[in-house]
Amino acid sequence: MTRATRFLAAFAATSVLAIAGAANATNYPITISVGGSGTQTGGFTGIVTTPMFNDTATFTLTLPGNLDSQISTILLGGVANVNFTSVYLDVLDAAHMFHVTTQADGTDKAVLTPPIAVAAGAHTIFINGTLAGDIGSYGGTINVAAAAVPEPATWAMMILGMGMVGFGLRMRRRTANAIA
Repeated sequence: MTRATRFLAAFAATSVLAIAGAANATNYPITISVGGSGTQTGGFTGIVTTPMFNDTATFTLTLPGNLDSQISTILLGGVANVNFTSVYLDVLDAAHMFHVTTQADGTDKAVLTPPIAVAAGAHTIFINGTLAGDIGSYGGTINVAAAAVPEPATWAMMILGMGMVGFGLRMRRRTANAIA
């Protein structure tokens, strides 16, 4: 291979990489507000300008709860340009993966269902996909219902029930010993 051929091959490879571009990685911080009865909600939007994107949306919960979320592409000029390849919360596994479907109008919708239990603290939604046009957009919401905490009366009933089970077992042993 001559020097000119190697130069042309290197130039062609570099040109292909430059045209393809790197995947876009943008972080969108989400402000979570706490409503009545401990419900926490937040919303966000993302703008995509590269053929492939790997965005994140970060948020912090003040209370633990059961989280559900939905992210949808937004029509721009009547065209859905964004396609989700994967969307997941914190960890890439089946339990934390959003279910992505394409709607009748061509938009993609990613839904985290059923709701999953999350702890208080920092969390991240990872949003990966492709862009068909020059620019695209998506928006999402996060809803966290307060985790159910048993009321004092429920705790009392549970303790009383355990006590009755223990008393029943004790009486059963005494009856068995008296017969033998």
